[in-house]
Amino acid sequence: RDNHPQQAKIAQRTAQIERTLNRKRPTLPELRTFRNAAVITRAGFDPLSARLPIKFAKGLDKKAIPSLLHLVGLRSTDRSAGLHAHPRHGGMGLRTYAAEIIAGKARELEITLNSPALDGQIARMRYEDAKLDPNCNHPNIIREAVEELARAGIMLRDRRYEIVSRAMDLAIEKRSKTGQHSTS
Repeated sequence: RDNHPQQAKIAQRTAQIERTLNRKRPTLPELRTFRNAAVITRAGFDPLSARLPIKFAKGLDKKAIPSLLHLVGLRSTDRSAGLHAHPRHGGMGLRTYAAEIIAGKARELEITLNSPALDGQIARMRYEDAKLDPNCNHPNIIREAVEELARAGIMLRDRRYEIVSRAMDLAIEKRSKTGQHSTS
C-alpha cells in the first residue's frame, strides 16, 4: 500500500528545492512562482494513483515553513498563515502540499465517480465493494481516497440517499455550533 520510494524521492527533491531557495534569496514573486510550481507538480499530478498520504504532505509543509518564513524576513516562531493566505486577503498565496493533495483527491474522486464512461463504472463498483466489506485488506484506491478525505473532514455524498446526506449535514452543523468534536 505505501509508496515509500516515491515519498522518499519527493521529500528529497522538496528539501533540495528549499535549499536552493535559501541560497538564491528570490524576490517574493519569484518565491511564489517557484514554490507553487514545485508543489503543484509534485502534489497535483494524479493524486489517486500516486497514493500520497495527506499526513506525508503535511509533514513536507511543516518542514518547509521555517525556511519560507526566513525567506520573507520573518522569525521561525511567527505564524505562517500569511504565507498561504490569498494575496487579496493580505497573504502571499503560497500553496501547500496538503491542500493540493486534498483538493486533487476530492476533484479526481468527483470526476471519476460521476463519469458515465467505463472508468466511472469501475470506480463506482470498487466503491460499492468497499462499502460492502469495509474490513477488506485488498488495495482499493477509491476506498483509500474516500477514507483519507473523511479523516480530513471531507465527506462523500451518495446522491441516491439524499435524505441521509441532509440529516448528516444538519448533525455535523449542529455539532460544530455546540463545539463538540469527535475523538475518533
